[in-house]
Amino acid sequence: MGSLGNSNEVFLIWGGNGWIAGILYDMLQQQGRNVHSTTIRMENREQVMAELQRVKPTHVFNCAGVTGRPNVDWCEDNKDATIRANLIGTSNLADCCFLLGIHCTIYATGCIYAYDDAHPMGSGKGFTETDPANFSGSYYSFVKAHAERMIVSAYSANTLILRLRMPVSDDLNPRSFVTKITKYAHVVDIPNSNSILTDLLPCGIKLAENKVTGVYNFTNPGAISHNEVLTLYKRYVDPSFTWANFSLEEQAKVIKAGRSNCELDTTKLVAKMREYGMEIPEVHQAYAECFQRMAAASNTAINDKENFSSTAKLGGKAVAITGPSDKSLGAHTAYTFAGATPPPAHILLLGRTLAKIQPVIDRIRQLSSSIKVDFIPTDLASNASVRDAAAQILRKVPQIDILINSGGVMALQNYQTSTDGIEMQFAACHVGHFLLTGLLMPKLLASKDARVISLTSMGYEASHVLLDNYNFSNGDNYNPWVAYGQAKSANVMMIKELARRAAAKNLPIKAVVLHPGLVLSSGILQNISMDELNKAMESSKKAAEANGEESKPEEPKSIEQGIATTVYAAVAPDLYSGVFLKDCDVLPESEQKPWVKDVDQASRLWKLSEELVGEKFL
Repeated sequence: MGSLGNSNEVFLIWGGNGWIAGILYDMLQQQGRNVHSTTIRMENREQVMAELQRVKPTHVFNCAGVTGRPNVDWCEDNKDATIRANLIGTSNLADCCFLLGIHCTIYATGCIYAYDDAHPMGSGKGFTETDPANFSGSYYSFVKAHAERMIVSAYSANTLILRLRMPVSDDLNPRSFVTKITKYAHVVDIPNSNSILTDLLPCGIKLAENKVTGVYNFTNPGAISHNEVLTLYKRYVDPSFTWANFSLEEQAKVIKAGRSNCELDTTKLVAKMREYGMEIPEVHQAYAECFQRMAAASNTAINDKENFSSTAKLGGKAVAITGPSDKSLGAHTAYTFAGATPPPAHILLLGRTLAKIQPVIDRIRQLSSSIKVDFIPTDLASNASVRDAAAQILRKVPQIDILINSGGVMALQNYQTSTDGIEMQFAACHVGHFLLTGLLMPKLLASKDARVISLTSMGYEASHVLLDNYNFSNGDNYNPWVAYGQAKSANVMMIKELARRAAAKNLPIKAVVLHPGLVLSSGILQNISMDELNKAMESSKKAAEANGEESKPEEPKSIEQGIATTVYAAVAPDLYSGVFLKDCDVLPESEQKPWVKDVDQASRLWKLSEELVGEKFL
C-alpha cells in the first residue's frame, strides 16, 4: 500500500470530477491517506469557505479550472467562463486557504511560453520558473499566466504552483495528450515538454506534504516531438498506427487560438525531488515506460469500453435503456454496466416484447445478482405505448440517473407510418424518445447528476429535418435514406435544444448525443442488405466530394467498440451538456452539418415535436 504518511494529514482535492483529480484521488487512497474531493465552484466564496471549514484539510490540491472542450479554442468564445474559473476561482481558493493557514497546491500550466531567440527550439535551453511568460496566443494561456503572477505575488507563503504541460496517463483517457494526438488527422512535429502523470503526481504529493511553496516546472526532463511520441506509441502499443504531419502554417488554418510550443527547464524540480530520494525519468524514457505499462494492461484501443467501465461511478444508480434487444447496442451497454464495480442498482429495459428482452435480462442477472432488472413494454412508434411505459417507470423508481435513447429503425425501404400517422423512422427514432424524455423529466430532475444520452448516426448527414414536410407528402416523395437522415438529425437537434433549455432554467441535466460507429453486428441490416448499405455509403461519399468535402469511409466496429462512446457518455466526469460525441471524444463544431447547429431550426423542431405528442416540455 505504500506509506501512510502523517495520520493528521487531511487532503482535499478541488475539481473532484476531473481527470487528473481522479488519478490523484486514487493515488492518495492507495497510499492510505485521508483524502476527500469536492466539486464546489471555486468562485463561490461562501461555499468554498464552508467546505474548507467542514473538511478541515491540512492540504488542498487544486485540479479545477477550464481548458475547454474539445480544446482551448473553446476559451476564445467563452472568455467570461474562463476568467471566472481560471482567474477569479483559482485566486479565491488560494485566498481562502491563505486565510485559514492551509497549504494549497495548484496544478497550473506551462503553456505560457513559446520558443524565442533566448530559448531556441532544439537548443536544450528551457524556460525557468523565473522567466516571464512570453506567450499569449490563446486566451487560456493569457489568463493562466495572469493568475499565476497574481497568486505568486500575494500567497507565496502557503502556495505551491506546479506547471503541467501536455499531461499523459497510462491509459487512453480522452483527456490524455496521447489520446488526443492519435485522433488528429494531422500533427505538427515540434519538440515540447510533457508531463507523464505516473512519474509526476507522486512528486506533487511529496512536495505538498513537506509544505514546499513556490513555482515548479512540473514536467519530465527534456523535450520530445509529436513524431517521437507517436513512434514510441506505434512500437509499444499499436503497431498498425499511422499518422500524417502538417506545418504550423497549415495548423493555424484549422484552429482559433495559437498553441504554445516550448521546453521547460526542470533543474529546480529534479534537484528538489532528489532531496527526497526521488528521480524523475527523462521524457523519452518516461514515454517508453508509460507505453509499456499501457501495452501490458492490453489497453490498446482508443475506443475500448474497459477504459471507462472499470471506473464507472454507477453504484446505486437507476438506468433506463431503449432498444435493448439481444445483440443490440443497448443490450451490450447494459452488460457493460452490469460488469462495472459497483454496478447500477436498477436497470430498466424498454422494448416491444419480453421474448426479445428476456435473454438480455438473464445475461444481466448472470453478471450481477444485485441489480434489479425490469422490462417495460414500449413501442416507440406509439405515443400511447410510450405514455404507458413512462407511467410504469414513474411508479417504479424514485429517480432516473441515466436515460439512454438507443432504440429506433433504419432505412425502411417502403413508406410506413406509426399508429399516430407519423413517418415511421421519424416516429421511432425521434418522436417516441422526445415524448419519453419529457415524461420522465420529474425523475431525471430528482437525480443529482442526470444524463440523457441519445444515439444518432453519421447518416444524419443525408438530410436536415423537413419541418414542413416531415411526412414526405404522405409518402409521395419518400426516400428511405432521406427519412433516416431526417430522423438522425432530429436526434442531434433534440439533445442540443434540451441542453439549451435545461441550462436556461439551471436544471441539473447533462444532455449528450453520440455516433456509435458502423456496427454491423448490432442488427442494422434488419431492413436492408449489405449491398444496399454499400450503395448508400458510396452515394454519400460522392455527394460529399461533389461539395468539395473530405469523405472518409466508415470502418466497421465491433460491438464492444460500438458501445464505448455510450459508456463514456454515461460515466465520464467532465462532459459538457449539449456536445456531440464520436469515438469517445467531442466532434468539433466545424465537422458538424450546419442544420444541426441552427438554434432556430432546433427550436422549431421542439415545437413541432410538442404538437405531435400533444404536450409541452421545458
